[in-house]
Amino acid sequence: AIARETFRGAEIEPLVALTVGDARGRLRSLTGIGFAFVDHAKDRYREAFEELVPNLVPGGLLVADNILSHRDVLDAFVTDVVADPRVDSTVLTVGKGLLVCRKLAARG
Repeated sequence: AIARETFRGAEIEPLVALTVGDARGRLRSLTGIGFAFVDHAKDRYREAFEELVPNLVPGGLLVADNILSHRDVLDAFVTDVVADPRVDSTVLTVGKGLLVCRKLAARG
């Protein structure tokens, strides 16, 4: 409800496809993603990352929440993402920690 209200207030609601609930199985079918916010079961972050990154547009962003507050579960994931050649990424010490990834343009 808060997300919908924010999108409405920013006058971008018609441009946003908000997915509420378990998105597994649906993520691979989404294409042309400009922004994705991941905040769900921490042991599934890697799965979401692998499903979303191929469908991000070049320059598209994936932001994962609670990176610092759940360091015990997410450290290996963050290490792997930082080394992933498909994205530039950094951890921001905002709130409980945000992993921000920007998809790079395809090389070749």
